[in-house]
Amino acid sequence: MKALSPIAVLISALLLQGCVAAAVVGTAAVGTKAATDPRSVGTQVDDGTLEVRVNSALSKDEQIKKEARINVTAYQGKVLLVGQSPNAELSARAKQIAMGVDGANEVYNEIRQGQPIALNQRPGEIVQRESDHRKR
Repeated sequence: MKALSPIAVLISALLLQGCVAAAVVGTAAVGTKAATDPRSVGTQVDDGTLEVRVNSALSKDEQIKKEARINVTAYQGKVLLVGQSPNAELSARAKQIAMGVDGANEVYNEIRQGQPIALNQRPGEIVQRESDHRKR
């Protein structure tokens, strides 16, 4: 067997230090978030699962998947839908789909009608465009 050179051991140790620090900081952040949330950890997990289920149900609708941008947030079984949809019918369909997901007690539809905002667009541009649109 070959012995590891002292330089290889030193480099490995230095590289692993960064991983340990990232793991400690990440764990602390998650622990702090869980501890400061008024919901129990079980409810937080249930809400996270509900968000995944609603997102999955919405992504099965090809038209919603292609034409709308919808973000889902769940809090104590209540689902909030926000984003953009090209028309009211698609927005209503998204709400109906979310209401059909097991565990969704209430669904709040705050999807605005309009073309989905591009991911690379800055928030200031969006606010300015909305302001210009209202002036017309």
